[in-house]
Amino acid sequence: MSERIPVTGDRATSILALGGDRDQAVVLLIEPVEGIYRLAGWHLLPLTVDREPRYTLIEGLTQACQQLGRQLGHTLWDAARATPTLTDPEPALGLALGHVVAVADPLPPLRAWVAGLSVGESLAAAQEAITAAPCEPVALYRMGAEEDPLALGVELANANPDVLIVTGGYDRADEAARLPVLALCELAAIAVRRLPPEQRPILCFAGNRWAAAAALDLWRQIPEIEAQAVLNVLPELGKMQTSSLAVTLSQWYWSRCKATSTLQQISAWITPPAVLRSQQWSFAQAVRLWREIHNLPHLHALYCGHHHWMHVWSSEDEVGVRVRFVAPQTRPAPLDRWPPLRLVSGPWPDLWPRPDVSWQEPERLLPVAAAIGQINAEAALHVLMYDLLAHE
Repeated sequence: MSERIPVTGDRATSILALGGDRDQAVVLLIEPVEGIYRLAGWHLLPLTVDREPRYTLIEGLTQACQQLGRQLGHTLWDAARATPTLTDPEPALGLALGHVVAVADPLPPLRAWVAGLSVGESLAAAQEAITAAPCEPVALYRMGAEEDPLALGVELANANPDVLIVTGGYDRADEAARLPVLALCELAAIAVRRLPPEQRPILCFAGNRWAAAAALDLWRQIPEIEAQAVLNVLPELGKMQTSSLAVTLSQWYWSRCKATSTLQQISAWITPPAVLRSQQWSFAQAVRLWREIHNLPHLHALYCGHHHWMHVWSSEDEVGVRVRFVAPQTRPAPLDRWPPLRLVSGPWPDLWPRPDVSWQEPERLLPVAAAIGQINAEAALHVLMYDLLAHE
């Protein structure tokens, strides 16, 4: 599963790009060829066989580096130091790498328990926010007239969520808007207290802003708990405000990833000024860069992951990008309001007709290649234009 083009030039400016998730490890080698940075070679190693783990991400990256090095006739992995080859045993041969960058998403999405006051309003708004983050709901809970904290605690223990989101109440200061959602917060607090400390989820308040401080005061009385408030996902009737919750969930996910020993080890391989990033972040940057290169007002792109698909919409009118995670081989109705799909990293899906002006990179290498923009924006542009997305 590799490709190669002829390589010339000074290896001192070579860039090794590493990427991976729960299913695969990817290694790209980028080198200057007659003044243009090109993809010298790449290797992809599956980490699972029949959905069963075979290699860890570290093992996968190690083997991918070694195999790509053998294919290219260069030593890309220093076995003695268990790192990419950053020191040159024979300077005259120019065997050392100039830079190493990496992107990775080693963990599954956050598991979210979502509690609200109404199914069609606050719960629906929270669900919409979750679709824009690496997060999946494991339960939707609507507060009723009579609730049993003990039973709720059992349900929480069985679901084992990473985060518990409470939402409800429009942004009004009167008690009628504040008290119901605070009652829900108190119910959640009683249930969470019954869980062992190591199983207690992060508590996130995304309801009436006038009740946020009281909710946090209540929750922070629970030992060993992390609690945070975000903007109300439904501040008034018919108005969703989902970005604050989505961004916070994404930050929590990435914090958990960075805390793993796997990413701490990969971080040690990276050369400054690059820093470890998520594949999701890198793909979004690639989409924005490609839109700007082609001077497009909008660009809708898709990364076809094994466990989820990530849609990205970059617009010249917005600083950031819109993101929506969906199950593979699905096309939820809200995406019908997006621009036509024009860029795909992975197999082009049958659910989406392909426009005449479009680009595809079928091997899911785009997020890894885009990571080299941290070191050299020109190199990232060259690899996208002349290798991954050429002649489409």
